[in-house]
Amino acid sequence: LNLYGNILHYEGDSKIATVSQNVRLVDKQTTLTTDFMVFDRKTGIANYTSGGKMVNGDNVLTSRRCFYHTNQKLVYFRDDVVLTNPEYKINCDTLKYNTVSRISYFLGPTIMRGKDNYMYCEDGEYDRATSKSRFSINALLVDDSRRLTGDSLYYDEKLKYGKAISNVVMTDTVQ
Repeated sequence: LNLYGNILHYEGDSKIATVSQNVRLVDKQTTLTTDFMVFDRKTGIANYTSGGKMVNGDNVLTSRRCFYHTNQKLVYFRDDVVLTNPEYKINCDTLKYNTVSRISYFLGPTIMRGKDNYMYCEDGEYDRATSKSRFSINALLVDDSRRLTGDSLYYDEKLKYGKAISNVVMTDTVQ
């Protein structure tokens, strides 16, 4: 774990570092950048509250607030969260991201746009490594001429297999 910036203020007793101007937190394959960051060495939590960006492989995530639990490799993003990569774009209010497994957890209203589909949910997860997803709470999937809603939607992109559970409504305008 390396923390860079132009200005550093460190409190030895509390083990809290505040870093400002051109801040970069580099943790193996993950880089967080912002203008101001607080890092608590006791808890291993770094945070920013004035906007920043995380790059992890081809995932680029921006948000207004972020709390990075460096020991668990979990990052919590809040407010105006946008995650982009070559396959899709996600807009949401709250997202938890595991930098090792590359699993995204949606913890509030979320819109995910792929090349050929649109998804909405208020709770769910997407595993980038396995291309499996789970969406719930007002889950909606729109693909070409089809619209699918249900209490829970599951999809395995590699197998092209999906499953909807409880209160399922499927609308197909072509067939």
